Amino acid sequence: MGVPNNQDLDNAIEAIVVDAYGADEQHSAFLTVFEDETLLPTAAALLLTPVTVTSIDYTNEARGIVAICQGGWCG
Repeated sequence: MGVPNNQDLDNAIEAIVVDAYGADEQHSAFLTVFEDETLLPTAAALLLTPVTVTSIDYTNEARGIVAICQGGWCG
């Protein structure tokens, strides 16, 4: 699978938020896709420090979607 182009990304975003009204519903729609399509836990890096992403969450519009991590200095 190659790198998606801008049109591919635009199409994916539109498909995710098609029924979402407002920023909260759009964030929730993305969270649902992340939860459905991401195998967790997974390895990641936070400021060059190895961590494990254990879950993804959405609390409010100001913070947006966040990854919950363990390891390094975050857990």
